[in-house]
Amino acid sequence: MPFTISHLPDISRSHRYAAEATACAIASLNSALLRYPIRKASRAYFEMQRDLPYFIQATVIPATCILVNRNYKPIGSNQAAGDRGLKYEDFKALHVRLTPAQIAAVVSPGSARPVP
Repeated sequence: MPFTISHLPDISRSHRYAAEATACAIASLNSALLRYPIRKASRAYFEMQRDLPYFIQATVIPATCILVNRNYKPIGSNQAAGDRGLKYEDFKALHVRLTPAQIAAVVSPGSARPVP
């Protein structure tokens, strides 16, 4: 059976706040780059897919966003893309309140969306 993201532990509820989760992802990436060759379907590839912020997703809570990974799950989640059952609102420790200007400062040009 090939290694997939589901083989990694889900750490999405282990962080106290979004900044801590992001710092952990950066440290993990630094470590992974030293330990493994980065190739698709490697442990390091899936760790990065699970842990690194990929998108700033609006939630139903006014002016509140959550950082999500490449699978649009809360950072640290090991669920594959398309898996249902997670509500962004349940991950309060990963919520961030960013202004449109703050979002625009950290995303690729043209991809910033206003926070509802």
